[in-house]
Amino acid sequence: MDVADVVAGTTLVVVILVPVLALSARLALRPIVDSILKLQQAFSPAVGVESRRIAQLENRVEELSDQVRRLEEAEGFNRELRTTSADAGQLPRAGSSASGRPS
Repeated sequence: MDVADVVAGTTLVVVILVPVLALSARLALRPIVDSILKLQQAFSPAVGVESRRIAQLENRVEELSDQVRRLEEAEGFNRELRTTSADAGQLPRAGSSASGRPS
């Protein structure tokens, strides 16, 4: 056997053997990979539901915080109106000037 025969034999084995081994590995590993993917999909919706629920709860907390802030602003405004009207005795009438005299 000379070098040319060894190279030709090696090339023939690589050209035929590598695709056959790849095909065999794919056929053998495919059921295992499919079962792993099914198992992962079975548990992933629960994680997705939990993260969705957490996001909804965070949004609700933000909405409630905004409502509380608006209520505090309204209460402060009402308190200021009550103290101003108590100091002045009553609110100025429409059409009167800032000094309290009718124009």
